[in-house]
Amino acid sequence: MDILGWNIPLWLILILLVVIIWYWHATKYFGVFKKYGIPGPRPIPGFGTFIQTMMHPKGVFGLDLDLKKRYKANVIGDPAMIFFDPEAVKQITVKDFNSFTDRRSTGVTEYPVNQMITVLKGDEWRNVRHQVSPTFSGKKLRRMTALINRCAHHLTSNLEEVAKSGDVFECKEYAGAFTMDVIASTCFNIDVNSKNDRNNIFVRMTKRLFNFSIFNPKLIIFLCFPFIVPYLSKLGFSVFDPKCIHFFVDVFDKAVKYRQEHPDESPNDFLNMMLKASESHSDHEADSDEDALPETKHNNQCLRSLSTGEIIGQSLIFFFAGYETTANAVTLTIYNLAVNPDTQEKAYQEIMDIIPEGEDPGYDDLKKLKYLEMCLLETIRMYPPGPQFDRECVADTEVKGIKVPKGMFVIVPVHALNNDPEVWPNPEQFDPERFTEEAKKSRHPFQYIPFGIGPRVCIGQRLAIIEAKVALVHVLRSFKVLRCDKTQVPIKLMKIRAEAVNGVWLKLEKRE
Repeated sequence: MDILGWNIPLWLILILLVVIIWYWHATKYFGVFKKYGIPGPRPIPGFGTFIQTMMHPKGVFGLDLDLKKRYKANVIGDPAMIFFDPEAVKQITVKDFNSFTDRRSTGVTEYPVNQMITVLKGDEWRNVRHQVSPTFSGKKLRRMTALINRCAHHLTSNLEEVAKSGDVFECKEYAGAFTMDVIASTCFNIDVNSKNDRNNIFVRMTKRLFNFSIFNPKLIIFLCFPFIVPYLSKLGFSVFDPKCIHFFVDVFDKAVKYRQEHPDESPNDFLNMMLKASESHSDHEADSDEDALPETKHNNQCLRSLSTGEIIGQSLIFFFAGYETTANAVTLTIYNLAVNPDTQEKAYQEIMDIIPEGEDPGYDDLKKLKYLEMCLLETIRMYPPGPQFDRECVADTEVKGIKVPKGMFVIVPVHALNNDPEVWPNPEQFDPERFTEEAKKSRHPFQYIPFGIGPRVCIGQRLAIIEAKVALVHVLRSFKVLRCDKTQVPIKLMKIRAEAVNGVWLKLEKRE
């Protein structure tokens, strides 16, 4: 192509055009921070502070706290707005929720990932949230407890072999097998013992789905350049392993069709509950979740039944959200109890006082285990499943005197809020007493939000707590968990997720 006498190839012009659009998209809000006097590091266009995160010894778990300390401000720009003030977080997630209803766009267009509740926006999200919430109600979770206990028996049976051998073991490997068993059982009524049945296609595909590195080029594109993902998708680009996605889509699709054709044979699992909730608004309302949005809670005429794609999408997010995060929470709680044996003994005594010997913990028993829950909540404070979450501003809004323009996205630094030394003295020290009723009342309620907060709070948080407590009851009642030579103290986490870099190695001693 001849431009001003220069013979420039068309492909080079297209590349330059893409670079110009990318640069504009990556830097269009940089001037906002200067205009309103918001401090922060100079971000690299497209990457933001991704490179700083990767270079920081503690990754995102240390960078956010360092930024707050360095700039001595409750909001910084990096290139999103990071709000450290719990009142600002309350305004974003609750008071002005209608201005921050959506998560940041990931650019994902591939089916059925684009149907997951975590990527849906606006009315589509509201409808799916309202339809799916009842499947996690107390009434439904009570029915699931027996299935979770069954999976916990697989866990303790596998750990029995470890205790007998006297060998050290990597805790996440066993906790991950447990959470995989729970997902297979509670969602699809599939009974697997994934620790011993590693050749099961369901087990192999799940492990393959989560076997990724932060330095995977596809993941870097997904995180740093989401606006080009829809265009790359048309060329076959996929962040996830296509073979795994196709496998699960096929499994879910066949399960949904079979249950729709044979309703009398359908088991009492989450997949069937979603189908029933979608078909019956009357049952849905009677068992509605307490955090459902007011505008959907009493306005059924605005609702529609879930499509097959939406049901499959929620089944997929059940894996994404429930496998790794709960396994890490169980692993790290066991680690904390192993390196704090007095605390472990106190939790064990509570279990023995409340749950009759030889019986599985029931739904009501789990509620009574207050100290065990304190240990779990303290672990999640130290190592939250998601160190940050974001919201996209859908209308110009003022937050604590700062104007947030439409299109800007804001970040809530969960780990920094949960570990602010001004609120949590000695935050790196494990101390379950932080979660007594008196201690909780003394803090701002938005200072501890490991599952998010407001209408977009993690929909499965109660299931995660129940699942983790069941696992802890069975493990602590059967074994003393001990440190070993391979136990790393303090533990070192991965850069962007709460998982031990070198694993969590421990020993077991069988209780008499």
